Amino acid sequence: MLDRKGIHLITRGDDMGAFQAGNQAIINAYKHGILRNASIMMPAPYLHEAIELAKGEPGLCLGLHITLTSEWDVPRWGPLSPQKRFHLCWIGMAVSYVQPMKFLSAGW
Repeated sequence: MLDRKGIHLITRGDDMGAFQAGNQAIINAYKHGILRNASIMMPAPYLHEAIELAKGEPGLCLGLHITLTSEWDVPRWGPLSPQKRFHLCWIGMAVSYVQPMKFLSAGW
């Protein structure tokens, strides 16, 4: 017999901060009990909006979304580093923006 009192499905909001519509969708899903946590992308263009929305929902659990690539052509986001260019030793390339996903696909 199924115990209907426990949690049977765990959901998580992804890419908070990337798009305004995504930010609002995550907040709405939280308010309606669909999810309890979300990942937030620090270099994303709507980060500050996401933070302000999340402040109004103290029960929403936020985790950092590791952002090594940018799968989107629009919007593009830059690194968190204040330098205009920096060198990523482990992949041997200088970047001024977070790179598209295609640079990882060669060996994966």
